[in-house]
Amino acid sequence: KTFPNLNTSFPFHLSINRLQHGYPAHRHDYLEFSYVIEGAGAESINGDRHPMLPGTFTFVLPYQVHELFTDPGHTLVLFNCSFGMDLLMEPSHEQAGGLSGLLDDAAGFPPYVHFESNELEKIRSLLEQMYEEYKGEAWGQAAMLKAKLAELLVLFERRRRRNSTRLALPQPEGKRERSIWPIIQYIHLHYHEEHITLS
Repeated sequence: KTFPNLNTSFPFHLSINRLQHGYPAHRHDYLEFSYVIEGAGAESINGDRHPMLPGTFTFVLPYQVHELFTDPGHTLVLFNCSFGMDLLMEPSHEQAGGLSGLLDDAAGFPPYVHFESNELEKIRSLLEQMYEEYKGEAWGQAAMLKAKLAELLVLFERRRRRNSTRLALPQPEGKRERSIWPIIQYIHLHYHEEHITLS
């Protein structure tokens, strides 16, 4: 339920972790992405298993149960980033095509991609810049990290959409589905208030 900086004005935490024996199944109340630097293994998300190799980027939503497995003789080395849903629900991200669209799990896209060749180096370089920024104390740190997080998630979503062979079914006029996440976010922010109602 918690991570460093969760209850601050900038709920964001970035680390590099080494997993020799995987990580047991769990879920959390915040958003998380991981990016494999080296090693080999697998990850199961809500029962669907996929390989974890250098260049694998995974984006996990709060309700999803995931588990990490490390192949024998390997150590999985990966960036892990935990951040609050608030960072994707800001007004600037709620417009069409904004980052809040990443929460639309009804779109049917897989929660991971495998970056390769020059893209792999680009993502790793961006993450290394983020990590250096996160470890420092420079002026405008939060703004810089938000900008780099946005760039990283946009690159992930573009690749995910390119990889997908799913055909979008036309929505009937006036029947376009709306995401449930704004409702979840509202409850998350106001659950302790007496005036919250079902409507």
